Amino acid sequence: MSPRDRVDPVYRHVLLPPVRALTRRDAEVAMDLHLASLRLLQRTAAGRALLSRGRPAVDPRADALLGQDLLDGVHFPHPFGIAAGLDKNAAVVPALVAHHSPGFVEIGTVTREPQPGNPRPRITRRDADHLVNAMGFPSAGARAVAANLAAVLGGPLAPPVPVGVNVGKNKTTPPEGVAAEYAAVVRAFADRGAMPAYVAVNVSSPNTPGLRALQDKAVLTDLLAAVAEAMAAAPDPRPRHRLLVKFAPDLTPSAFESLVECVLEQDIGGLILTNTRPVQPKGGLSGPDLFADSSALVRRAAAALPADKVIVATGGMDTVDKVYEMLRYADLVGVYTGLVLQGPGLLRHLRDGVAARMRADGVTSLAQLRSAERVRA
Repeated sequence: MSPRDRVDPVYRHVLLPPVRALTRRDAEVAMDLHLASLRLLQRTAAGRALLSRGRPAVDPRADALLGQDLLDGVHFPHPFGIAAGLDKNAAVVPALVAHHSPGFVEIGTVTREPQPGNPRPRITRRDADHLVNAMGFPSAGARAVAANLAAVLGGPLAPPVPVGVNVGKNKTTPPEGVAAEYAAVVRAFADRGAMPAYVAVNVSSPNTPGLRALQDKAVLTDLLAAVAEAMAAAPDPRPRHRLLVKFAPDLTPSAFESLVECVLEQDIGGLILTNTRPVQPKGGLSGPDLFADSSALVRRAAAALPADKVIVATGGMDTVDKVYEMLRYADLVGVYTGLVLQGPGLLRHLRDGVAARMRADGVTSLAQLRSAERVRA
């Protein structure tokens, strides 16, 4: 039995196969039904109890070992979170927290104006472990998503873990309007009193025309400056150290060096590494095959960035062995495809497995685990 099979064999081998068969022409149907069921269940105490099955959203025992304060004072009870893409419109944050026990949740990608995304079908199951996503930022729009998040953060179901917002551009936005557009998304959240714990700037999805061209130092410099200014000007301001940027896995060494320089010059919080890998004829690959690329960039970033810059590792982070190795270089781990294909217990499996490894190795904190690789002050 592989490490993936051990996470939730009933989900993977009993529940998932008929769903795959019934939705083979459009895998997104399964996701739509899943989100609809989460929305329904989170409305009632009984439904939320069913989702959590008596598990606490935050485990104090895990927090004592795995908890850390990052990004100018944001507390993460453990490093394993839900990456952007699962809850695009902040519709099911309480349900996700109850069901998965994440250390953080990242919603989005959120665009300024509503857009439907690319034509369906736009999600393909490559095999049992991989997805190809060609969605193209379907979004209810910044104002609607901000209203959803405001209702959550200001209500009785406010999550006990950080919620970040992943920001992208509308498909038709010209290059000269991009920086203002990203800043406008942040202002929409500020206007609603729904400022997230952090903001993630997405410049690396392969599914929006012109987006990856934003991975140019001069362009990115203007974009990050505009977003940081909007964050600082909010009624509930966020420092620029709460700003992250998400890069592609296929950057050349010289391009990556240039972008790291931009991060340091702009003094933002850090990096999310990485987005999906472009595949033909369209879309981006996610799953275990992305790990080699994403882990290589994580190691490169750890060698280039000061220890106070946060690195979020994403892309094929789906076994305890992988994430334990990555946490020597990264601060947080984002998961998406593994939750879809392995089951809702994956984050708890990673949390508990890494905690057990740390205890066995005599490691008392994640900072100690990283100390050998992240020695810069």
